[in-house]
Amino acid sequence: MLNHSVYKCQESNAPWITFVHGAGGSSAIWFKQIRFFSKYFNLLLIDLRGHGYSKKIILNSFQSKYSFESIVKQT
Repeated sequence: MLNHSVYKCQESNAPWITFVHGAGGSSAIWFKQIRFFSKYFNLLLIDLRGHGYSKKIILNSFQSKYSFESIVKQT
């Protein structure tokens, strides 16, 4: 399961922005942007698999390492 955080704007009809970090990061990198964007938008921050508080993928016995290819194969 992917860890995520939701920040709801007080404006009832506010559009949504999804923040996705780069390789090796986590949703914690967006802390400076949250204060500004949450005034005008609903925000969804996602920790990708194996990053932040998201669960790591479980490798089967035929996979010897954790790689981008192994992440893509696990949907």
